[in-house]
Amino acid sequence: MNELSQKILGSVQQELFSEDSFPFLTQWGVKDEDVLIHSLGVSFWTVLGYQLGFTSICECPVPPSTANLGIRSDAVWFSKQEKTPLVFVEFERYQGSCSDKVKLEKKVQNLLMAKTFWEVPAACLVLAYWSIGLPSLPNHRQLENLLWNGFQRDRKQEVKGCYKSKLIILHFLLRKETESRYILDEVIHRKVS
Repeated sequence: MNELSQKILGSVQQELFSEDSFPFLTQWGVKDEDVLIHSLGVSFWTVLGYQLGFTSICECPVPPSTANLGIRSDAVWFSKQEKTPLVFVEFERYQGSCSDKVKLEKKVQNLLMAKTFWEVPAACLVLAYWSIGLPSLPNHRQLENLLWNGFQRDRKQEVKGCYKSKLIILHFLLRKETESRYILDEVIHRKVS
């Protein structure tokens, strides 16, 4: 695991950052309404990028020349020195259904396409999913294989796999705090290698 991956994991799993910047998730509790938890997650990843010294953008589309593809990452962290993206993040709800598993596969595909269309040879790709309680887990190995092997997009365009990039899979586990509010219980690094 490279230095950037370790820095991300250390920061995410450090309770101080979450408690200080996101008391909604760690102390106050949050309702599972509309896309509120998703918005908090996107904000979390954008702020974390700033904290770690990047220029961080939420809801970042791929470059204009490929923008008609409709690919947008929840957060992208740009190196201030190199002026290029080094980290791409997707944050998604997961409750264990078959459609949720397919949704996570699509998110890994989006991460790989974003890295490809930004023409970044190697990047840190983060798939963060959240659940209330512990549902049946997705196949983490299969998600990593998507990164390595690539895939066919719309049966026309081949998106090549990448062994140079690192896929970090994080599980944000929420628990019921009150009748209508949930709180972040822990962040689990779902290692596949």
